[in-house]
Amino acid sequence: MYKVMIVKINFLKTIWVFLSLYLFVSCNIKKVDKKEDKNTYQIINYITKEIKKQSLLHPVFPPSPDKSSYTYTTRDSLNKYKYFYEQYTKKKIIAFEENMFVIPKNNSLFINNCKINKILTKKRLSINKEKRIDIDKISFSKKDSLVYFFKKENLRKRLYDIYFLIGFSRIIFNDNFTEAILIVNVSYERLDSFSILFYLEKKGGGWEIKCNKRLLIS
Repeated sequence: MYKVMIVKINFLKTIWVFLSLYLFVSCNIKKVDKKEDKNTYQIINYITKEIKKQSLLHPVFPPSPDKSSYTYTTRDSLNKYKYFYEQYTKKKIIAFEENMFVIPKNNSLFINNCKINKILTKKRLSINKEKRIDIDKISFSKKDSLVYFFKKENLRKRLYDIYFLIGFSRIIFNDNFTEAILIVNVSYERLDSFSILFYLEKKGGGWEIKCNKRLLIS
């Protein structure tokens, strides 16, 4: 009887150890997932705003077509800035590719004159599944509309309705979530699209682009 009780106690102890270990590992995984999710949407917000900012052409004053010494007046300047302001403030529809794609293995992550953490290039091999973007987690101007673009849709027709289409790869982070690398696809019109490889660092609680490289232009 005594031996049976000892066996039962040891069995219960073993179960307790396994349960504790399971709970510990599960909690750590959840913490990492929360960190990844938080930093993912920080980067998506940041990159999307940068793309929008660069798409707006600031007022410029080209030389007169007849090469005369025409002097731009205050009224000319005001009209230019008025047009820029109207373009800046009007409502825009920004479409997001539904899923964050996996960076193809044959894509080089090398950027000239930029030292990239080797851990990031190694970790890319462990990311082999797409992940759906939640546009409700993207904090953008209230006057703009954020929508999904689905693969089955006709891109040519859709580009007439939207300001630009943007697609993100899965973001590769280092273990401390202070460095990240990703590819972003952007389309403005049927013949105006490009892909950029971004390498970012987190400083002072915010993400900054350390360097980037254009991969494709059409």
